[in-house]
Amino acid sequence: MTDAPSMRKLFRMWWPLAASWLLMSFEGPAIALVLARLAHPEISLAAYGGLILPSASSLRPRWSCCCPHLRPSVATPNPTE
Repeated sequence: MTDAPSMRKLFRMWWPLAASWLLMSFEGPAIALVLARLAHPEISLAAYGGLILPSASSLRPRWSCCCPHLRPSVATPNPTE
C-alpha cells in the first residue's frame, strides 16, 4: 500500500488547474468590459452574447465520440451479479 501524498505534492500538482480556472473566470467580464466601451455597446454586447458565445460552445470538441469513457454512463447490469 502506498502512502498518501503530502499537501505540498497535491498543491504542486493542482495549482495549474486552479490558476487556469481563475483566469477563465475573468475572461467573460474582461470581454464585456472592452465591448461596453466600444462605439455601440448595446450592439456589441448583444452580438457577443447572442452569436459568439453559442457558436463557440458548439465548436467545442465533442470528446465523447473519440473517448468512450467520457460518455454519460448508461445503467448496465453488473457482470458479477
